[in-house]
Amino acid sequence: MGSLLLPGYEHQIVTGAGLSLAPGMPKFVLHTTETGYGSIQFLINHWFQNWGSGLPHFVIEGKRCVQLLPLNVGAYTLENAPGGADTNRSGPAIQCEVVSYASTDWDEDTYLTVAKMLADVKRAGHNFDLNNFTRFYGANEGIVLASYQSPIRMGAAEYIAFNGWTDHAHCPENAHWDIGKKDGNKIAKLANAHYNGTNTAEEDIMASLQEVSNALSQALSPIVQGIADLKSRVSNLEKRDADGMWMGTDDRPGVNAVYIVSQGVKRHVPGELANDLETLVLAGYDNRGVQSKLLSVLPEAPYYDKQ
Repeated sequence: MGSLLLPGYEHQIVTGAGLSLAPGMPKFVLHTTETGYGSIQFLINHWFQNWGSGLPHFVIEGKRCVQLLPLNVGAYTLENAPGGADTNRSGPAIQCEVVSYASTDWDEDTYLTVAKMLADVKRAGHNFDLNNFTRFYGANEGIVLASYQSPIRMGAAEYIAFNGWTDHAHCPENAHWDIGKKDGNKIAKLANAHYNGTNTAEEDIMASLQEVSNALSQALSPIVQGIADLKSRVSNLEKRDADGMWMGTDDRPGVNAVYIVSQGVKRHVPGELANDLETLVLAGYDNRGVQSKLLSVLPEAPYYDKQ
């Protein structure tokens, strides 16, 4: 291993944290925080107080990437059942939480920041294969992703021998489905370009495309707002922002409760609705099963008066 801290990155190292290593090939695991833009410092502050509650090596929000652990220790982001694979320690599995939702795609800044980080971690001596990556599945694939029995999950031996980059959905002994449907080919292309020092032109093109996109967004904003106002006037239905709407169970001892999450805030579901989850599904909430670690860090607000 070369550099334990990536040069040129923001470092907020959690002193004293980090797991010892176990046998396994070097690998990288990506996660989504299931929180909205602007939550990065809240998450960092939480991890400083709670090492065992999902502390990763890196956290990304748009163009910002913060390193929290050195590269020669394991993180705390994956569940690790007795026996099988030592999920966090094996390799080790360098891990990154990306401030975003599994249910939505990343913007250009996030794609580029993720790709650069992967390339820079490899440059630092964590010798995983940038071209060896899994397919990233989304909703409506016809399979159950958020379960321990998900058909895309690696077995213990497969995970220990894996020498590439993947996501939470593929890790054994876990039941999450993040990072969701993301463009792995795009990430690999950008990461290889950065690793080989040939990404300047592509970055310039992306910056120009972003400028055009921003200009179009600004020009179309009054039209979009007008359409939204019209829809609001003709609709008598209450509609919440569907971005990030999901439900999950926190099955920690003493908790054992169902929550709905929207805009990065959790709300405890009353018992009469918790026993009839189909009602919440019809209301637009995606059932993601047990999500104890994530739910434990989210701020809580009262349940809605009306569903």
